[in-house]
Amino acid sequence: MAGCRGGFVSGDWERHFLARFVGLRDLRRVLDMEPWSFSNSLVLVAEESRALGYRGVPLSTGVLWVQMHGLLPLSMTVSAVTKIGGLIGQVLEVDKSNGRDCIGRFARVRICCDVRQPLMRGVCVEFPVEGERWADFWYEFLPEYCLLCGCLGHLTRRCELKLREGRLETKTVTMVELEYPYRDLEALEDLRGRKLKIDAKGSSSHSN
Repeated sequence: MAGCRGGFVSGDWERHFLARFVGLRDLRRVLDMEPWSFSNSLVLVAEESRALGYRGVPLSTGVLWVQMHGLLPLSMTVSAVTKIGGLIGQVLEVDKSNGRDCIGRFARVRICCDVRQPLMRGVCVEFPVEGERWADFWYEFLPEYCLLCGCLGHLTRRCELKLREGRLETKTVTMVELEYPYRDLEALEDLRGRKLKIDAKGSSSHSN
């Protein structure tokens, strides 16, 4: 990473890599700038544990920016969206780019979640005054994931879950006739209304 002192030592065990930093400041910078991705796949980052060593550290959580759509403006307070985000995972940050508690067109939350679980499409929330509202979850710069089971790390055509259930005959079958319950989870715009560009492979980037 540019601006960080240290080096990377590649490991030959299950696609792990060990990163060594000269100072704690650089380490915190890398963690605070998550999520990271490579080749349209989410990069999982974890600090080394003195008790477990670097080989024993579990890599089962990742960081994603999640947009919450469908909430009324006065309901989009930091307190409310933090509670809603807690249903997905650990809320690390709530975007308050406009400096106010009422966030804007939608809420934007940085969340550390269990990547072994399917992505959440949304949740039904009960508010004291507004009543019951459905909040849609859209994910920014979403890495590759399965449209059938909603899990990160593999594409739809290679979904082992559906193969075991006998719904797919081969790994290369064309699935135009199947339903895709986890489609359209990619966020299209940021809080400022700028388009989030998605290339042919599905990876996202800001458009100029």
